[in-house]
Amino acid sequence: MKYNLKNTRITDNDIAEKISGLIDIAEYDLKKEYDIDIDFYNEDLDKDKLNTDVSFEIKKHHYEFIRYIRNYFEKHNIKINEVNLIGAVTNINIGEIDIEVYKSKYQDFRRNDIVPCREIYLYEDGKKTLDIMLKTKQISEEEYENNIEILQEELSIAEIEDENGYIN
Repeated sequence: MKYNLKNTRITDNDIAEKISGLIDIAEYDLKKEYDIDIDFYNEDLDKDKLNTDVSFEIKKHHYEFIRYIRNYFEKHNIKINEVNLIGAVTNINIGEIDIEVYKSKYQDFRRNDIVPCREIYLYEDGKKTLDIMLKTKQISEEEYENNIEILQEELSIAEIEDENGYIN
């Protein structure tokens, strides 16, 4: 089941009420276990740009939001195994939270994953692919540099100084 909260932030004081007003518990089978993916606009990122001044850390409010989600389902006797909270600045609007609940892949596997900035991981995967292509001479250095620029533009990445420069 997919849900969308608009004009909402994971730090809103009334987030628990918004979640309970959005998610209909009657849609769920109490005998099944579920996983949840949550995409949210991460306002900690600087004006849709990723740069060296931006903090990509996991914060207390990320865990609090996961707790609200878990508590809501557990209060209704629905077992949640994995919760993935993924921050983004592209492909999602400011003040938007997308929630997808689906049947769990694993039984009795409780885990929380927090990714403050999806774009960095997309960038790193794309860059690794381009690095391999350059090393195996599938592309020239000029093609490599052009593709890196295109990748940065697609993900709204302003500048990345070095491989580890984006982690605090």
